[in-house]
Amino acid sequence: MKTENGVTTHIYPADPAAQCQVLCKGGDLMSFSQAHTLVFLPRSMNAMEVIQTIGTLSALTEQFITALMESCDECGGCPDECPFAEQEEPDVTLSAAAREQLGIPHGHKFHTEFHEGRAEFTDAGYRHDISDVPEELREELAAAGVCLGHLDELLMGETEVWYG
Repeated sequence: MKTENGVTTHIYPADPAAQCQVLCKGGDLMSFSQAHTLVFLPRSMNAMEVIQTIGTLSALTEQFITALMESCDECGGCPDECPFAEQEEPDVTLSAAAREQLGIPHGHKFHTEFHEGRAEFTDAGYRHDISDVPEELREELAAAGVCLGHLDELLMGETEVWYG
């Protein structure tokens, strides 16, 4: 067990049933899972337990934001213009057949360029960019001081930023 920034990390047995017994002292658990996250909570909690859970999740969120800030550097304004400001591309979708014909792997982003009234599509070579981050979360990260231009580069490079 280790505690860092208000979050205590426990190492539990590999068997999920044994983990449930340790976490809830034999009580029922419910789980929530979504995008690289799995959370187990007791089926019932009193008000103080809910408050403590909110505090734990908030501290964990703060650790994630800090990891992004350390990886992206704090936004201090780029010398010329932030690369994020230049990332506007038309909102275009391609069918699976068109992607295959153009050699753009499923899940990859693509670039669209217009030449003499014709659209040209090329594989961008990456799966994620800043446009995949919901607007509300982008605003929160920017307000926290995360450089969105550098975050865009980390997303495109699928760079590891969290080492728990």
